[in-house]
Amino acid sequence: MILSKFYRYLKAYKSQIYLGLLFIIISNFLSIIVPKIIGKTIDLIANQKFSLSMVGEKISIIILLTVLSGFFMFLARKKIINVSRYIEYDIRNDLLQKISTFDTNFFTKHPTGELMSIMMNDVSASREFIGPAIMYSTNTITTFLFVLAFMLPLDYKLSLLALAPLPAVAVATYFFGRKVHLSFKTVQSMLAELTTHTQEIFSGIRIIKAFLREKYESKNFANKSKDYLSKVLKLELFDSLFIPTLIVLIGLSQLVVLGYGGSKIIAGEISIGTVTQMFIYINMLIWPVIAIGWITNLVQRASASIERIQSIFETENGDEKDNFTKLNIHRIESIEFKNVYFQYDSTNFPVIENLNFTVSNPSIIGLTGRIGSGKTTTLKLLTNIISPTKGKILINGQDIRQISKYRKNKLISFVPQEPFIFSASIEDNICLGNPEFTEAEINFAIEISRLSQDLQSFPNGIKTIVGERGVTISGGQKQRIAIARAVIRKPNVLLLDDSFSSIDSETREKIIENITTKANIPIVIIASNKIQSLRKCNYIFVIESGKIIESGSYNELLERKGKFYSFYQIQQVLNNS
Repeated sequence: MILSKFYRYLKAYKSQIYLGLLFIIISNFLSIIVPKIIGKTIDLIANQKFSLSMVGEKISIIILLTVLSGFFMFLARKKIINVSRYIEYDIRNDLLQKISTFDTNFFTKHPTGELMSIMMNDVSASREFIGPAIMYSTNTITTFLFVLAFMLPLDYKLSLLALAPLPAVAVATYFFGRKVHLSFKTVQSMLAELTTHTQEIFSGIRIIKAFLREKYESKNFANKSKDYLSKVLKLELFDSLFIPTLIVLIGLSQLVVLGYGGSKIIAGEISIGTVTQMFIYINMLIWPVIAIGWITNLVQRASASIERIQSIFETENGDEKDNFTKLNIHRIESIEFKNVYFQYDSTNFPVIENLNFTVSNPSIIGLTGRIGSGKTTTLKLLTNIISPTKGKILINGQDIRQISKYRKNKLISFVPQEPFIFSASIEDNICLGNPEFTEAEINFAIEISRLSQDLQSFPNGIKTIVGERGVTISGGQKQRIAIARAVIRKPNVLLLDDSFSSIDSETREKIIENITTKANIPIVIIASNKIQSLRKCNYIFVIESGKIIESGSYNELLERKGKFYSFYQIQQVLNNS
């Protein structure tokens, strides 16, 4: 059942929901009395047994009951709809927290656009079920029960004939509901695909323009939009047929009351007031019956959306998959890779194969090798962004999975090849919104990353707002902001993944010198194709196809004249040419 999946959210607001449902019952009870008073008033007038004061009194009571009914319905809507908004807020926050715990494998299977679609469209569809669907379901049920309770004593035969089309309503609801569910599931899936495609277009708009691919992308987007439109129109077809079908069935009830009730009035078996009451009660069922169709659509749409949301909640993250007791460490003294293998889901061969090495505090370690040799994957394994397929990574002799994620993130800073820059000020990008960093600490990180001179050229200095993904700054400035972001946290371990690729050689040498002499970081691991970037390293590992093929100090590796030496020679020729 849909409600069972979100019971924990409903439970937090159950008192408000119950109060809202009570207000609906009171509202419907008050409104159901009105037709009875109208019927009796009509009979009094028809039988010439009335006075103006009596009619005025009846009208006053009708107005009072109508106002009170409307007031309690307002209270009900306020309670239940507000609760649905709070629950939508809670679900969206919990979803974001859950998504933030996943490793990179999850994001390779679930594109950004798909996750955005779930966060926005599916959560909103769920909210419509939790609020309007619950409210109008209660309204429909109580209205039906009250109408039956008041109709049957008037004339049970006429009542049963008037309600005869209702089984057909149930059949229509089942048929269209199933169609809506399947169609909406397809629509949401296609919307996620379209959102992903749109997000990729905007993210890569500069590449698209540079290669003059605007017309191709426009045509591709138009085709995807056309497919989405066809699915939406199919869904709308079912929606447009559903409610008119229900109205036709209700219209049959009115014809029955008019025909059979009219013949009984002529025969003197029933009063005009009674038939009038019947008509009003049947009209009171029109909205609830229409609401059945609307609620069915909401439920079926919500069912498809909740399945997608629940699939995220039920996906295990790395911490949930293991059964280790989490340890809090305060300093990293050693790192050991022990027979480590790693294979991505998208490949049929290991990227890292039987990797073994140990790093002790203090150390400056270099990783080098051809592009695709496994340097980046090695650093990602150390951050626990991804986990080994086989083997162990030990920190202070303990399995890395035993160490709490908070402590790992606190002690290890990672600067990736392509740093992400937020659409915020340079200061916010360095501090990432952490108010604990002092001005002195910020200035120190800027000094280490050699950003000071660049900041002087910006109109607002460190307060300058950079565009989305740092569109207004250069690649080298992005990398230096990312280095400052990592250094300011004062980590035990700093991982630099080819973090100088867009920085000139002079600035690169000064940054490396600052990191190794001033930053006071016990363990620094630099992964780079540029041999010159590794001159300050105590020890260097040369990686080929995920294996260490050479290791030693900078000078030792040059003297051996192996793979490292050949890389060095090639780069020297390129630098001198």
